[in-house]
Amino acid sequence: MKGSQDNAKFIRRYVGIVLKKLFASRTTALIVNSCLGFCFFDTQGRKDGIICVFNKPDDYPDKYVARLFEGTAPTNIIITRNTVEEIREDITRRFPAMLPFARNKEDHKSVVESWI
Repeated sequence: MKGSQDNAKFIRRYVGIVLKKLFASRTTALIVNSCLGFCFFDTQGRKDGIICVFNKPDDYPDKYVARLFEGTAPTNIIITRNTVEEIREDITRRFPAMLPFARNKEDHKSVVESWI
């Protein structure tokens, strides 16, 4: 079991390095597919982390989207899923201390919730 855990750590680290180099530009959205989730990204250096969950936003009309924010600024790190439950599972797996907050009436109509 130890060997497979070491292999998984190596793969996560390698994929993270490659993805960081490929998507260094903040203007390019880094879409994380269903097999990766947020667990592949080092977010320790980020401050005031917030994840905003959207229901079928204009740029992804057939998906739920979770975008990582630094304070009020959106980052280029997002995940897309078919259901909001899948989004919540990814968030709670990677960020167990985060809590969801319901959509505020001033939020954009596609906002489902925010995790802080």
